[in-house]
Amino acid sequence: MPQTTTVTCKSLNEGYQKLIAMFKNSKESKGRQQGEIHELLDIELVLEDPRKSVLSLPIRNMSRKYAAGELICYLRGTNKKEDFTFYSKTWENLANPDGTINSAYGYRMFRQLKDNEPVSRFNYALNQLLENPDTKNAIVMLRDDSDLDKDHQKDRCCTLCLQFTIRDGKLNCRTIMRSQDMWLGLPYDVFCFTRLQQIMLYNYNANAKEKIELGDYTHQVLNLHFYPRQWEKIKDYEPIALNPDAAYQFPEYTEKSDNDLLALFLWEEQVRTQPNTPIETHAYNLRELKLDPFTETLGSYIVNKI
Repeated sequence: MPQTTTVTCKSLNEGYQKLIAMFKNSKESKGRQQGEIHELLDIELVLEDPRKSVLSLPIRNMSRKYAAGELICYLRGTNKKEDFTFYSKTWENLANPDGTINSAYGYRMFRQLKDNEPVSRFNYALNQLLENPDTKNAIVMLRDDSDLDKDHQKDRCCTLCLQFTIRDGKLNCRTIMRSQDMWLGLPYDVFCFTRLQQIMLYNYNANAKEKIELGDYTHQVLNLHFYPRQWEKIKDYEPIALNPDAAYQFPEYTEKSDNDLLALFLWEEQVRTQPNTPIETHAYNLRELKLDPFTETLGSYIVNKI
């Protein structure tokens, strides 16, 4: 029976290197989709500063454009294939027959649960925290019965849930994954879920009597793996020296961030639906919006070539 292995880090760059080092002793397993994989079982990555979650290592410099685009898709609550394929054509092959994306976490997280109750899964967790800051029930469930559908076999929801807890005056978040691709999945999920942790913190503080601070982020993966093509890239990798304290810290989510989200969504829609407009024009329009640092950064990622 595998025991949980905990990797603690101050930045995702630091944690990612530690995880790669652990794969030196990984086991091989047969993957259903892409053949032989190298895997680690029951791993949790504890990020002490969730704002330092932009992966920028020479061995794995994640796409800022995709990270920001995926997060905006989540925050908009969309599950439409065309919204996701603008950022990665991979979703063309993973979409459901009806043109929707099964792993559209924002659709699962932010749509209202019942027609007569405008409460989303995200807001359910928020309300639990506001009613009782010591609660153990602030859970955002993502995997559900729809993942049993045979039409969804290409893209079964990997994230089981997010749990938010308040302890010692800090908001912590734990994500539990049934399965995670270390190369294509982990960097973007950690990026998106830590931004959601920031958003939950803002919403709590905006409604609670006593303010709290940002706590730890824990990313627990029951099966963490590399597929063959990516394994060849990292199997001989030697960690480089890092200064975790100097890692980039994502801007704080504030009241202005919350107010600027709609303007960001409208601007992002123009980027997606006006592909013939020069990227420089979209960048200029973004600057003219004078958004706050959080939303401005997301927009700048989309018009950046990285």
